[in-house]
Amino acid sequence: MNKYIYAAALLGAMALASCQKEEAGLDFNSDPEAVKINATVGNSIFSRSTPMGDAAAQKVFNSGDKIGVSADTQAAVTYTSDGTTWTPAENTYLRWEQETMSFSAYYPVTTGTDTQNFTLPATQSTVDSIAAADYMTTVSVSKNKSEGNISLELSRKTARVIVKIVGFNDQYADTLKYVSAVSLVTYATAYQGGHVLTEATPTPITPYCGNETPVKGGCGAGTTFTALVLPDAAHSDKEFIALTDGTGKSLTVKGIPAHEAGKSYTYNVTVGKDQVQITGVTVADWQTGEPIAGDAETDPTLP
Repeated sequence: MNKYIYAAALLGAMALASCQKEEAGLDFNSDPEAVKINATVGNSIFSRSTPMGDAAAQKVFNSGDKIGVSADTQAAVTYTSDGTTWTPAENTYLRWEQETMSFSAYYPVTTGTDTQNFTLPATQSTVDSIAAADYMTTVSVSKNKSEGNISLELSRKTARVIVKIVGFNDQYADTLKYVSAVSLVTYATAYQGGHVLTEATPTPITPYCGNETPVKGGCGAGTTFTALVLPDAAHSDKEFIALTDGTGKSLTVKGIPAHEAGKSYTYNVTVGKDQVQITGVTVADWQTGEPIAGDAETDPTLP
């Protein structure tokens, strides 16, 4: 009798193990309840940030792009783009628990970052480091399972600042018409609980240097320096731009303008031996590159 009981128990355990194996064997591609996503920034294609590129470059998916996505009570999961589709890391993915669910998402996927919290990187001098400064979110977006692949539109939470060296005053010899050690200053350093945190002391941002006109010792006329900053009010009495000219002299621009998230600001700068002057400003929609009427003059070189 005990033999039969043991055999029945063993068969039951084998059946349960088989069932569990089948359930565990489900993966992202075969699970009918797996949440499949598309991701966009505004109404354009979302990609890893290329803040120094033109509008077309910012609309192309790049292999390796990552976003964090959460749904209702399900914790955030990292989805990675291969250039065409988004798949979860290590087969850990969101699942449909009911017909309608609320989704949130954020970029970049870095330590301490989510839809409410983000720390602005002070070093943005490389493609990867400026991409890590391109904070975007979407919060509590209701989606229905019948939609199939759900679309999540992320909004930029930073402003793009471009400093363009347009020229040098005649006091410089041609061999000294260059700048180096450029930095931009901000007092807004992080989002905490969805609100911008400002500090009493300044934080210098090392920008990305692009479109260089190289000369011996540094970057000449035509060079652009790009950084992403958090939205903040104007600080008219504070240092905004600091650079070193070809003679080794440190020069600054005083007066930090107000910056709004999702806008792109280009400051044309002329370098003199005693001062640096902003000689033109353009404000544009970062996503489209279209100038925003009434904010400032138009710079036709803005992407």
